[in-house]
Amino acid sequence: MAAKAYLSLNARPRAIVQVMDQMAADVRRARRQWSGLFLLLPVLGIVGLLFIMIDQATPYSGGGFTWMGFLFWVGGVGLLIWLLVRRVSLPKEQFGVAREVLFTLRDDVSRRGRVTGWLDLTGPRQHSKLARTGRTRSGRAKYYYRDPWFQVKIKLADGNLLRLTLIERIKVKKGYVAARRHQLKARLVVNPGLYEIGPGRRLPGLEVQDHILSLQVQQSRPFSAQEILGLLKGMYGRLQMRPGHELPADPSA
Repeated sequence: MAAKAYLSLNARPRAIVQVMDQMAADVRRARRQWSGLFLLLPVLGIVGLLFIMIDQATPYSGGGFTWMGFLFWVGGVGLLIWLLVRRVSLPKEQFGVAREVLFTLRDDVSRRGRVTGWLDLTGPRQHSKLARTGRTRSGRAKYYYRDPWFQVKIKLADGNLLRLTLIERIKVKKGYVAARRHQLKARLVVNPGLYEIGPGRRLPGLEVQDHILSLQVQQSRPFSAQEILGLLKGMYGRLQMRPGHELPADPSA
């Protein structure tokens, strides 16, 4: 099963990436241990079978070896159930996307800058994430979930403030996911002392108001890290540095 991981973010991006790398290493270590224990299952099965065969070949055993064989089999079944429950893995797509975005933006954050927000990999089908309910034409219940699984606020080295949210929306009917949508919301509060907003290339879903750029994009498939970074780069493409100004000489995070 997927690990129910939740990270509350309030640190420099490099520190967050290090924590995420440690999480991934811990999961790999746990899976190696899981694989080693899984190899015990055929051993328990074979030993149990041998005890039963010994019992069949020994007329005066009184069935004791058969009982021991069944105990080994019961132990194997118990171990299998325990392994299935304890098997862990991280949602690779979401975890990888979040890590790549933070890793790429690490040099755009000022030395004192922090990334605040969360990385929620606990899944969308939870009561706290239930947005609304409805009924199908046949009268069956349907549920709409909204899961903002990745949200960050970052004070950038140039004085701009970036907010980024990745949201998964699902519709559940008859116990299964009937529809799924992925939404990206980005908001860039521009430093007016350094930038002005120029015409630039028009991005679908982009709105400009005073010194604020707001972007909303939806699609049926998950956003890749490259797509997210490309959209953020497109927002920055609308900025023009004011004459006589330059970026502050602030070391990266």
